[in-house]
Amino acid sequence: MAIITSGKTFANGEQLSADKLNQVITGATFTQGAIDSGSMQIVGDAISVRDGGITKAKIENVANMKVLGNTSGSATSPQEVAILDEDNMSSDSATSLATQQSIKAYVDGTVSTSENGYMKLPNGVIMQWGTLTPSARLTDVTLPIAFPNACLNVQSSIGADFTDTNYDDNSLIWGGFPKSGDLSKITIMSNLALSNAAITYRKMFWQAIGN
Repeated sequence: MAIITSGKTFANGEQLSADKLNQVITGATFTQGAIDSGSMQIVGDAISVRDGGITKAKIENVANMKVLGNTSGSATSPQEVAILDEDNMSSDSATSLATQQSIKAYVDGTVSTSENGYMKLPNGVIMQWGTLTPSARLTDVTLPIAFPNACLNVQSSIGADFTDTNYDDNSLIWGGFPKSGDLSKITIMSNLALSNAAITYRKMFWQAIGN
């Protein structure tokens, strides 16, 4: 089956010349047999792709967890691009794609908006918060998540429902500090002076910042 139609047809006995040979090539056109008419078409002297002509079945096999694309930063031929399923995004890749599941898992692991919750910031800082009703002068609080490196700051405050008639303004004490040697806990302090032991403890709010 002919692929091209020659730009020049020679007659028997016709003299061969350079000009006539050039016509064979420069005047040549594609024949219909050169293409798959279901997906391609001849327009003028060129072959073009029909709308919807390239199907998945006509593309080469792609490896598992890969897609065809270009992440080179400049124009180039399509190549396989990795799809990563990493809940912690540990590869930190600038050229790979992420699965929907891993994105959801990463976001879910970055923030918890419950009463005792946390938020991980892009720079590595972690903010945590919560409430407690202490029953002693010092109360250890287990954090929603342990700090990987250090607890840098702890703040606490008395809840709005704190009411007691057995103290004066100068004897009320509250605060907080990191738990020594344990990055999964902080210690909250809430007490009156010893002469006011009849205090009724109420809800407290705390915040801790670390990395």
